[in-house]
Amino acid sequence: GGYSYPLPFAVAMVPFGAMPFDVAVVAFNLISVAAFAATVAVWLEWAHRPAVMGAAATGRLPTFPS
Repeated sequence: GGYSYPLPFAVAMVPFGAMPFDVAVVAFNLISVAAFAATVAVWLEWAHRPAVMGAAATGRLPTFPS
C-alpha cells in the first residue's frame, strides 16, 4: 500500500479537488496537453541542431547527460 505519487504532484492536484468534476477534467487535460506540446517543442529544438542532425546522419547520436 501507500501513496504512489510524488509529493509535488499530489500538492499540485489539490486545487482540482475544489473544482466541479467536469471542470477539473477539462483543466487537467488542457494543462497536460500544453505540457506535452512544450516538451515536444523543446525536443524538436534540440533535435534540429546541426550537430545532432549530423550525428544522426552518421548514426552517432549524442547521449543525454545522466
